[in-house]
Parts: sequence; C-alpha cells; structure tokens
Amino acid sequence: MLYIFRRAFRDINRLQPAAVIIELDTPGGRLMETEEILQWMASLKPKIPVYSFVNPSAYSAGAILCLGTQRIFMSPGSHIGDALPILLNPISGGVQAVRKTSARR
Repeated sequence: MLYIFRRAFRDINRLQPAAVIIELDTPGGRLMETEEILQWMASLKPKIPVYSFVNPSAYSAGAILCLGTQRIFMSPGSHIGDALPILLNPISGGVQAVRKTSARR
C-alpha cells in the first residue's frame, strides 16, 4: 500500500487539489509506513486539507492516520479502533502488547 500512497502523494503535489480524502478500510499496518504517511499529510498543511473517510473500519495504524487528518468521516455502521502497539511473536505466531519500559536516568 505504501507504493500506492507514494504515487498519490506525487500526483497531489503536481495537481494541487482543493482537498484530499483518504478512504480507510484497514486492520492496521506497520509503524514505519504510518509515520511516513503522517509526515506527508503534515507537509500539506495548511494549503491542502486532508480528510479521512472510514469505510468500514480503521484499526491500529488506520486509527492513527485518522488522527492526522483535519476531519474524520465515517460510513454508517463503520468502526474505528484503538492504536495499541503490538509485537508478533515469531514462535507462536500470536500477538502480544508491547511492554512499558521504565525510564533510565
């Protein structure tokens, strides 16, 4: 998906539309890609507003992307989820929450 976003970002810079609407239907994604998309959206402000449209779900990274837009719109019956960082366990294949670490002084 990141390649599609990168191509869209180039087109937006070239075309300079009045607004950008990002339609989201995602179970989530990786933090690195999410941060790249957020940086791009921030670079458009304030000249081009970016809106999110949740249709039908935006969980994890999708929820974070929504928070980076000026407005969030949702289709009837849609869902937006939390954004808890998780780790995939390579042994069991399951997921686990990232543990909090204490700050070292």
